[in-house]
Amino acid sequence: MNGPDHVFDPIRPRHAPTNWPPAAPIPRHPTRSHRQNRASAARLPGFHVCVGSGGERLLPEWYAEKDFGVQGADANNIFYLREIDDADKLVAAIHAKKDGKAVIVGGGYIGLELGAALKLNNLDVTMVYPEPWCSKLHFKEGKPIEEYDYLPYFYSRSFDLSWQFYGDNVGDTILFGDNDPTSAKPKFGTYWIKEGKVVGVFLESGSPEENKLIAKVAKLQPPVQDPEQLEKEGLAFAGKI
Repeated sequence: MNGPDHVFDPIRPRHAPTNWPPAAPIPRHPTRSHRQNRASAARLPGFHVCVGSGGERLLPEWYAEKDFGVQGADANNIFYLREIDDADKLVAAIHAKKDGKAVIVGGGYIGLELGAALKLNNLDVTMVYPEPWCSKLHFKEGKPIEEYDYLPYFYSRSFDLSWQFYGDNVGDTILFGDNDPTSAKPKFGTYWIKEGKVVGVFLESGSPEENKLIAKVAKLQPPVQDPEQLEKEGLAFAGKI
């Protein structure tokens, strides 16, 4: 890996930057022993990735061997989410239990995502967890976040494209400018209109000043009286805001 090394904890998904002291690289991996025992410090070459640290993979066999035996754990309509097969069984149950009820044990990442998926399938969802609120590892204070100013922003990562987008891409669209691909320097954009206001703006081949203008439009969400006039004005509309 190039850049800072990262440690990934599969139990609590997060990336923790770590700084490794400079040391001599490990030579070619010995295929017989699959081990490296060195007296001094060593580091992996930059083109290698460390995927094991002495931990134990928790395969289905591990659960069968280490299970301490909870009565009723294998009852009908109790599901686990560890393997793809578990997910298939859960999906089948969701389809079979239309408008049913579900209880999720656990308030971490998986529990939250599963709860959202169940709600999307019109199930009545209840979550139970030992902490006073869900995802306590990340939401340490347990209080609502105050409203803050946020403007969604996306841009191209390709050298032959130079578009920027601000706001939300919902509602009716108004295309403006020259979008002819045969043009030497096509410059065009789109306004998104919802409930009579501009809620999003896209611009291709805009200058830094023009990109600032569309960002301002998306943030202020000015009203639009005449969509046809907006199409004629195009980028000039942003210059009047």
